[in-house]
Amino acid sequence: MTDWVVGALATIRYSAWLASALFVGCIATNAAFAAPAASRAHLVIIESMRFAPSHLVVHRGDRVMWANKDLFPHTATARSGTFDSHGIAPNGSWSYIADKTGTYPYVCTFHPTMKGMLIVE
Repeated sequence: MTDWVVGALATIRYSAWLASALFVGCIATNAAFAAPAASRAHLVIIESMRFAPSHLVVHRGDRVMWANKDLFPHTATARSGTFDSHGIAPNGSWSYIADKTGTYPYVCTFHPTMKGMLIVE
C-alpha cells in the first residue's frame, strides 16, 4: 500500500469514529433535555386554625404534604372531591401527589372557615 492510501484509510477511520462519537453525544444530550423535571415536595403546616401557606402553586407530579401541628384533627378536602385527607390527627400528616393540572380550593371539613388553594401547573 502506498503512503497515500494508508493516510486516506486512517482519515476515513478517524472520520467514522468522530461521526459516531458525535452521534452518541447528540443522543445523550437530547435525552437529557427530554427527561421530565424531577418532582418536588411541598409542605403545608396546619396550625392555629389555618393552612400555611394558604395558597400553594406546584407542578404536576409534585407531592404536597399537610402536617397537623394543632391540638385537634383537621382535614384537607378539595371542594371538587379531587383529594380528601380525611382526619389528620394532631402531629400527623397526609400527602397527595398532584397529578392533574387545575385550581383546587380546599377546606377543613371539621372547621369550614379554614380554607386553602392548591394550584397545579
